[in-house]
Formats: sequence, C-alpha cells, structure tokens
Amino acid sequence: MAVQTQAVSSKAGGDRESLLRRALIGDALFCAVAGAAMIGGSSRISQFTGLTPNWVPAVIGVGVLLWGVEVGYLGRREALSANTAKLVIGADIAWVVVSYGVLVSGGLDLTTAGKWTIGILAEIVALFAVVKYLGLRRMRS
Repeated sequence: MAVQTQAVSSKAGGDRESLLRRALIGDALFCAVAGAAMIGGSSRISQFTGLTPNWVPAVIGVGVLLWGVEVGYLGRREALSANTAKLVIGADIAWVVVSYGVLVSGGLDLTTAGKWTIGILAEIVALFAVVKYLGLRRMRS
C-alpha cells in the first residue's frame, strides 16, 4: 500500500510540472529551428531584415541555438527547479525588452520586414514566458 501512495504522489508532482516542462521543451524546439534557420540562411535573412553584415544573423542564430539546447536540457531534467525556471523566464523577458528597445531606438537600419520580424519573434518569446510562468505557478501549488 505504501508503494502505491508513493507512486500517486510522484504522479501528482509530475502533473504539476507538466505545463512548465512542455513550455520549456516547446521553447527549446522553437529556438533550435529558429537558430538553425538563422545560421543556414544568414545571408538571405540579412537582406530580408537589414541586419548587416551578413554574418550577424548567423552569430545570433548560434546563440539562440545554444540557448535552446540549454532550455531543452532543463526541461528534460527529472526534477524541475523553480529558481531555474525563474531565470529562464527572466531571460525571456530580457529578450523581449531588448527587442522592443531595438525597435523603439531605431539604432539599427532595419527593413520594414526586419522590424516586423523582431516584433513577432518578441511576441512569441513573450508567449513562452507567460506559459512558463503559468507552469511555474501550477508547479508550486
């Protein structure tokens, strides 16, 4: 009987973590695809967005890809850490703030498509941050 109680308790903990875990893994997959696309299509993305020189999207893509690997690793760990989740959410928020800072400042000579791309990507990152936050709240309850 004690074994069954322990299994149920473990299952309940897993259910509470499922939203956060899925959000982390979804974010990791999104980062992997976006990073790989930025690396592989650096020249075209540079022309499309106005991010110059041509290697800039590739460098950003490497960072996004590495970030995705880390977030995926965190999402696949057996035990999720609330503090680590907070750091990931904070990094998402920082990405959104910097993205909109770039758009508002006009410091980069972006094309209209580039501005839209940065804005849309910032909104996707914001959505992942919200879902991770909700998952963190569920995990804590």
